[in-house]
Amino acid sequence: MQGILQTRPRTAGPRCAAKTRSGTPCQNPAGMRTEHVGHGTCYLHGGCMPNHVLAAARAEAHQSAAVFMGPALDVEPHEALLWCIRLAAGQVEYAQRRVAGLRDDDAFEETMGGRQLTAWVRVQQESMERLARFSKMALDAGVEERRVRLSERFGEAIASVLDGVFKDLGLSADQRRRAPDIVQRALLAMERTV
Repeated sequence: MQGILQTRPRTAGPRCAAKTRSGTPCQNPAGMRTEHVGHGTCYLHGGCMPNHVLAAARAEAHQSAAVFMGPALDVEPHEALLWCIRLAAGQVEYAQRRVAGLRDDDAFEETMGGRQLTAWVRVQQESMERLARFSKMALDAGVEERRVRLSERFGEAIASVLDGVFKDLGLSADQRRRAPDIVQRALLAMERTV
């Protein structure tokens, strides 16, 4: 049997993160013979235990919401908060889809500690709490007011540039009178395409 286990073909992809009794990395696929194939530990290393199922669900939610570790970025604090809000909203939406796929009797599971919400319901709740925290941070920091002020300044800058262009073109009085309507139509058309 020992030889059979050692020679059986292994699939490519993530592996169980646990170590065997001998201290070597487990060679089973991540989440093998569990509800969370592709994530977390295999069934031999506690993959079916509630805490492992929850950890695997978190990992899957992060991966599916396109959360990744990347290089350092230059970002303004208000932009970072808005980015965190968008990511958290994506995680909430993904977890909600997973929860919606559960049957009513699958919302709870029996554990050694008693009856608990399933991992996806807990991940959904955690994601919603994170989204609410980020949203409150943004409100407390005045992010929306800052966005409005920046939009107003941008609009004023565009108006100033256009006014200078109209003067340099030497437009007639009638052309200068019609120009704002023409520019407004063009900007509205651009807004619809963006």
